[in-house]
Amino acid sequence: MSLVFKADISALKRAILLQNVNQSALSQKAGVTPATVQRVLKGKPCNVGTANKLSEALRMPVAELFTCD
Repeated sequence: MSLVFKADISALKRAILLQNVNQSALSQKAGVTPATVQRVLKGKPCNVGTANKLSEALRMPVAELFTCD
């Protein structure tokens, strides 16, 4: 059984703005596809690895950007 994470969309968008990156640049920094970033920003669930990669790329703790369902 794997953990499922959902983004706090407003917090994630705020972090993206603060880091001054677009979705494409974020996907490159995080090592995920642009489609993955788009899905997460639309509120779709992701796995722990994706949540960690995005959080690390934005230099933010996972708990500030995601909730675990």
